[in-house]
Amino acid sequence: MPGDATMPIASVTQIDWAFAGTSTTAPATDDKPEHTTWAHWVDSTTPDAESVKDEGDMIRLPSGDAVERGQMVNPNTGKVDKYEESWVDIKPLGEKLGWVIKAQGQGARGILVRIGGFAQGILRRGSEVGIKRWRHVGGEQGWDTIVAIGNCDVPAEIFGAKCSVMEEGDTFVDGDGLEWVCIEKFKGNW
Repeated sequence: MPGDATMPIASVTQIDWAFAGTSTTAPATDDKPEHTTWAHWVDSTTPDAESVKDEGDMIRLPSGDAVERGQMVNPNTGKVDKYEESWVDIKPLGEKLGWVIKAQGQGARGILVRIGGFAQGILRRGSEVGIKRWRHVGGEQGWDTIVAIGNCDVPAEIFGAKCSVMEEGDTFVDGDGLEWVCIEKFKGNW
């Protein structure tokens, strides 16, 4: 992948918190705001990602953006703290397609997501965590690494010819023998 050889890899201690998984949302009612719960499948703060309780009320703003308010265990202190986050919806750039690729085995869990011209992933192997973000730069140049923290090596062929024609069920093996499987593919209307 272009850019990987020259991209400086930052320290894993620079990760505040990274995770990947799924979310479910209960719609707003007359007396309650929209409520979203995130199920962590891989988490930078713990190898037991499923133990993390992560949920909050989503207050929609007139702009269409949202403010999430909730409480959860602060991974730095171990105590329950209130939090507030801002969410801004953006239009993806590039091709109107995306996919989700998941890996599990050999003591590792990883997820790599592509939406349009961006992709990012997290890989946890025991206590080691790596995160990467890529940007599609077009033409022969392909994909460029724009953030790399720790070791998040994925099969190079993901960013090759299969990148735009990937199908659910396609499998890839990285340099360490870890198998990655495409679990979702979608086309957007953005």
